[in-house]
Amino acid sequence: MQTRHLKFLLPFSLFVLAYLAFTQRGWLIASPVIYAFGFIPLLELLIPLSKENMTEAEEKIAKDDRIYDWWLYIIDHLGKVGENCGHGPALRSLWHQCGT
Repeated sequence: MQTRHLKFLLPFSLFVLAYLAFTQRGWLIASPVIYAFGFIPLLELLIPLSKENMTEAEEKIAKDDRIYDWWLYIIDHLGKVGENCGHGPALRSLWHQCGT
């Protein structure tokens, strides 16, 4: 299994932390802020930068790989659900999902 696709799981972790912030007590309510302004910058400092670009063959393989398209569709859909949870007369099912 290739692990390069796992980096697309990071946006989902923020959704989970936001859910915990709204449903739990104690230090967990600050977990999205700690994650966004503490953990991610620390990770950027510790992980070395890669100065290499993909080769032409790797670029073609990445373009033909459908998993990137699926990640994009899923993340985009979740973002739209999040946008609709606080604005006007959105779909009733979305309001119900958001807990309002």
